[in-house]
Amino acid sequence: MSRIGRIPIEVKKDNINIIIKNNNVTVESPKGKLSQDYDDIIEIKYEKPFIYVNRKNNSKRARAMHGLYRNLVNNMVTGVTDGFSKALQIIGVGYK
Repeated sequence: MSRIGRIPIEVKKDNINIIIKNNNVTVESPKGKLSQDYDDIIEIKYEKPFIYVNRKNNSKRARAMHGLYRNLVNNMVTGVTDGFSKALQIIGVGYK
């Protein structure tokens, strides 16, 4: 089994709405809305407070997509909870 794919995704905040239907995952929050289609060989279930990504069979394609879709959904949850931020460190003055 995929090491990345078997880790459940924890939804820590209550104001996040997760809709899974017709091979589409939608994650909504006050910061935005993200949507992602996924293959038929992957099964995604939401049981509060975790999202589980499983594969339906053990084919090569299913094994390859398992970790991919888990990370895509995890990044969607992170994106709508924390938003985008870029930290910049400036060290020194650059000229003497």
